[in-house]
Amino acid sequence: MMLRRIFHQAVTDGLGDGQPILPANPCKVKTPSRELNSRQERPLTAKEAQDLADAMPGHLRLVVWIGLTAGGLHMGEICALRLDDIDLMDHIIHIKPNVVRRPDSPGYGLTTRPQATREQAPAPRLRESAIQQYATKYCHTDNDDCFLFPVTQEWRLADYLSPAMLQANLRAAFRKISRPYGVYRTLRAIYALTFMRNGGIMQEAMDILGYATPRAMSQLYSLRQDNHVAKVTDLCSCVFLPPDTNAAAIETVIDSLEQQRTQLTKTLRRLRA
Repeated sequence: MMLRRIFHQAVTDGLGDGQPILPANPCKVKTPSRELNSRQERPLTAKEAQDLADAMPGHLRLVVWIGLTAGGLHMGEICALRLDDIDLMDHIIHIKPNVVRRPDSPGYGLTTRPQATREQAPAPRLRESAIQQYATKYCHTDNDDCFLFPVTQEWRLADYLSPAMLQANLRAAFRKISRPYGVYRTLRAIYALTFMRNGGIMQEAMDILGYATPRAMSQLYSLRQDNHVAKVTDLCSCVFLPPDTNAAAIETVIDSLEQQRTQLTKTLRRLRA
């Protein structure tokens, strides 16, 4: 990072007289961008999500659960979260600043988004105790204005976590669970999918994630689900069930509904335990 700053100074301001010494910054290398094809990905299972969190450094494991359950926060929004942004009384996460790459200098900086899509997100109630335990363990301060994910190394350039550092840790953790293409956006995609599978509608998901058109939403957050379209089609046909429907076809739909009921029963038992 220090070498990059030196070369940036040499390209932009030289020796302080505004005359560049180098024609280009050798630390900036153009690489072909890799499109995240969400349609080729599949959602994380509960075990994979736990393994992913366990593969992260201890002070960053909460990022996985917030990314999967807390309203699809952007990576820069998570990096900028402070303790007092988490309102456990009203179950709300307040979104104020955002960590973004500075256009005029290397590195990242805090900024208030000029066109914020929202000012708050719902806090996952089932994760609130974990948030409290995390804050007690890793936020060693009496000041509620400190960052939720503080950087404590002596060489730090800022007191907050940078998106680049978070992304690097997430990529490494995804590789450990044999999901080499996983990034932070994968967590947002899984949140959107889970949100709509549990009763949310497309417009609500677009408002939460900050997308203006259904096309952009569907391209980025249409993760593959095995037999999902076939199952939904069968359920839609139940509305217009003809009297001469094949008994075997009806049994197939009944078996699918029984599986869904069994899964819901297991979820209820796990929550009541």
